[in-house]
Amino acid sequence: MIEETSVLWLAGWSAPPSVWQPVIDRFSRSDPRIRHQLVDVHTLLEGESGMPQQDHDWLDDGVWWVVGWSMGGMMALEWARMVADRIRGVFAIGVTDQFVRSPRSPDGWDERVLRRMERRLPDAPEQVLADFDRRMFSLEEEKAGWPIRWRQSYRNQQQPDVSGLLAGLHYLQRYSFPDSPLSVPVFLLHGEDDAICPVSGARRLARMLPEAELTVWKGAGHLPFWTQPERFHFWLKERMDRATG
Repeated sequence: MIEETSVLWLAGWSAPPSVWQPVIDRFSRSDPRIRHQLVDVHTLLEGESGMPQQDHDWLDDGVWWVVGWSMGGMMALEWARMVADRIRGVFAIGVTDQFVRSPRSPDGWDERVLRRMERRLPDAPEQVLADFDRRMFSLEEEKAGWPIRWRQSYRNQQQPDVSGLLAGLHYLQRYSFPDSPLSVPVFLLHGEDDAICPVSGARRLARMLPEAELTVWKGAGHLPFWTQPERFHFWLKERMDRATG
């Protein structure tokens, strides 16, 4: 890797930025020259509009690889269109072409489910997150105890701010990736058993972005980078090395 490599890490809805720390630690051991920036995606959204901000000091500081998972991956793809000159490439994990169900995306979420989540969040955030978390893991991962580890690592602590969670739901309701190419490399990674963003959405994205590379991991759910961190590290590093020569 070249010395100027900088990586921006965006997590998904309701997840803290620290979800990326195990992967970053592996990078730091293999190449300490890489610069990392963790971002809380909920702070990037402008209130009820659910629109991601794009004016940030760290985006002006060099050219970045952006690694985004779920909602963070959707933002990364949108940034790649809006500020392509500041983005070297995008790694989008567990991302779909459109989150809410539509004729183009028949496997998306029923918008009424998101609206119910909005109504319940102010009074029962723990229950809303628990219901969401149950969908993140494949049956194979569930049997291996990953939901328990997730709850112990991230849900038995202070919960995310409700206003940020609501802004994230608004973002997901409006997100729809346009059917037009990007000028930066895009690498897609998806779990074959992802119930949050079904793999069919990633396959539609790959068809919309003919230069993109799609990798699908059998038996993985919505968190392949977290349940298989070592495999993910090598998947990511190999593609960065290849792209940077």
